[in-house]
Amino acid sequence: MLVKRNRNLILFFFYLIIVFTACSKEELDTENAVKIYVEISIVEEKYAYDLSLLGTQKQKIFEKYNSSPSEFNSYLSNLKHNNEKWKDFFKKAEDYLTYLKNNQNIQ
Repeated sequence: MLVKRNRNLILFFFYLIIVFTACSKEELDTENAVKIYVEISIVEEKYAYDLSLLGTQKQKIFEKYNSSPSEFNSYLSNLKHNNEKWKDFFKKAEDYLTYLKNNQNIQ
């Protein structure tokens, strides 16, 4: 009886561990959000003539950074309430764009 009880208790804890690790997706960090923002801005300008291709390119960017449009939009929404964070975000975006230009990753 005690062995069965211990086994059930162990199984219960394994179940909890699995549930918590599956549900605890990391939030999008600033560095990746900046890169997504800049790279999407670039492809929007580059592929504005072809919405299908634009959608494909955007999806590739989200996959590259293991993110999604909803996660990215949620990140941006959280910035709206803090003017300093907005300024910092756009400064980092400007720096990343300059980096891409200087390394000839974009034309």
